[in-house]
Amino acid sequence: MAHSYTLHDTPEIVAAVEADLTLILEEIQAAVPDMVALILAGGFGRGEGSVIVQDGRVVPVNDYDVHVITRGRNPGVDWAELERRLAARIGVRWVDIEHTPRRRLRQLKGQQYGFDLKYGGRVLWGDPNILEKIPPFTAREIRPQEVEKLFFTRLWCFLGPVTMDVQANTLSFPDCFFAAAQLSKAIIACVEALLIARGVYCVYSAEKLARLQAHAPDKCDLLSLAEWAIAFKLDPQTTPVPEGDDLAMLHSRARDVYLNVFSELFAELYGHKWRSWTDLTRLYRPLLGRRAQLHRILHFVQHGRFPIDTEYEKLMARLFLVCSWNRNVEHNRRAKEHLVRAGLFDVASPSDWEALRKVAVT
Repeated sequence: MAHSYTLHDTPEIVAAVEADLTLILEEIQAAVPDMVALILAGGFGRGEGSVIVQDGRVVPVNDYDVHVITRGRNPGVDWAELERRLAARIGVRWVDIEHTPRRRLRQLKGQQYGFDLKYGGRVLWGDPNILEKIPPFTAREIRPQEVEKLFFTRLWCFLGPVTMDVQANTLSFPDCFFAAAQLSKAIIACVEALLIARGVYCVYSAEKLARLQAHAPDKCDLLSLAEWAIAFKLDPQTTPVPEGDDLAMLHSRARDVYLNVFSELFAELYGHKWRSWTDLTRLYRPLLGRRAQLHRILHFVQHGRFPIDTEYEKLMARLFLVCSWNRNVEHNRRAKEHLVRAGLFDVASPSDWEALRKVAVT
């Protein structure tokens, strides 16, 4: 085999993944004539991709992450539409496409994504030396703000699995599997954030777990969850998938660990002695229906040295605080109505929770 895509490669897995990657390359080449290189990033780039075999068919669990490098700044591509088209053709939930002009690769220094791309990416097509355009840097040079970025970008892992079926405890096995996969990402984000804060971040999952055990041996809850999450990521075929009440309990445990880890890290990084997120939750919940007060609360958060950079991140912060794993239909109805009244969504019916969820996670 020319390449390794998972830790459990077989000729069938390699053939299936390479067929998907060939399709992705051909579509992107047709859409982006200015492309000089295509990088395979994420788990498949590192040789840690997740797949399961169902009825003889190889099904990717991870999304495919690719990075397009172009000569010019703006190739005029509708990236979102291209992602949707590729995901539909391959039969996966997502294909994530990042784009950087060649001359801006040097700006990835100091970013977690730049570190992962430089030291864990793989050139699928084009200039074989393109990753050398990213200047070398160590884990200690990853910016502290990357911890905060992880917190906001992984919030959706808690919201994404929430559907009306959860309330009725009737999730199908594929939905349980999807929910478990998202929760594993949130748990791994805790691990990565802690390693970044300690200056010992690394690319590969098994090494992340080893470094967590070495640098945070007292984080028993996180260690326990991290062992499951990384096992699930690396070998989803044989790792147990929680269902029903077990899945709800996993969600609750993961959320508690997530808040505890990030509140501690924010206190370290920004010098803000934040004991818990409970007070912040109390501030948000009564005010969700009133836009002006929401902005005042967000202003308070920012002046408390929790900078929130984009409207998307503000949105996800609000969602996370109200959209809990709760089977109480009335609770979720009120949460939906608050969000709609606050002007955060443009949906035809406030009662259409599934539409609300899709807007939030797409």
